[in-house]
Amino acid sequence: MATTGPVCCTLSQPIIFSSSRLALACYVFFLNAQGRVLADANILCREDHLLIDTEPEVRERIYAHLDHYIIADDVTLEDATARTTTLAVEGPRSAEVLARIGAPVPEADYAFAPWGSRLVARLSSTGSPGFFVFAPVDEQPALIAQLGIEQADAEAARIVLEHGKPRYGEDITDRSLAQETNQSHALHFSKGCYLGQEIVERVRARAQLHRELIPLDIDGTTAPAPGTKLTTQGNAAAEITSAAFSPALAKVVALAYVRTDDGQKPCGWGQHMTIAKSVVLMAAAAVLSTSTLAQIQPSRVLTLNAASRDGESHG
Repeated sequence: MATTGPVCCTLSQPIIFSSSRLALACYVFFLNAQGRVLADANILCREDHLLIDTEPEVRERIYAHLDHYIIADDVTLEDATARTTTLAVEGPRSAEVLARIGAPVPEADYAFAPWGSRLVARLSSTGSPGFFVFAPVDEQPALIAQLGIEQADAEAARIVLEHGKPRYGEDITDRSLAQETNQSHALHFSKGCYLGQEIVERVRARAQLHRELIPLDIDGTTAPAPGTKLTTQGNAAAEITSAAFSPALAKVVALAYVRTDDGQKPCGWGQHMTIAKSVVLMAAAAVLSTSTLAQIQPSRVLTLNAASRDGESHG
């Protein structure tokens, strides 16, 4: 999606909740008046337009949301999905792959550089080092052949969870408050007025959250279904949003909304939760093939019972 016009950057300020000023690019939340997350997106500020990169499921929602707030501003919205392809090249060798074919390799997170009719941005869908290549849709077959790497399969979802990276529509929804998501890079508390600000500031002032999205390592080989409730000492503790078995860790990796005590820390902290470092298999050239060992950030390990949505215990 693209917004064009002399005031397109100004238009975004009262609508998105992220950096107070778009310099090059950033990750943002679109909030409603109740402070819930309508969508997330990467926004790249080009010379004459904003490029909005978001999940396919929410592009129509964002388009309608932006269109609703264009009143007197000289801004034009365009859904560029049909004429644009986006390829994610991710893994420890992703920069090497791009450099080999003469593509620019932006160094800073969210930085981007033109590559002929294409655009290369330092973005990641899995949490591993990576880049997005935006290109005209008719160049997709040639670009895939030029990259010379396999296309992603279901394994990409496991890599995402090993890195604890949430996806909108699964781990973040329109039920989520901004601060519940643990995506601090999407939050900027110094920007001016924006939709949902009253709720965001109220949560910050009171320093209270009733739940928090965190990565979990769960002993076992069977991944619980989304919506599975976890309990500790007979009390509700968490709700799984996504999960998969990780052969590298020999356990299940998941994301879950964990209940908090007095808005401070997850229930049972120090009793049934500990801190543990995870070692994961990272993609060698893209998000497909795995061969290189690497460490990721510590994740909180939850040892408790998993209760099904009908209340039956699975031990």
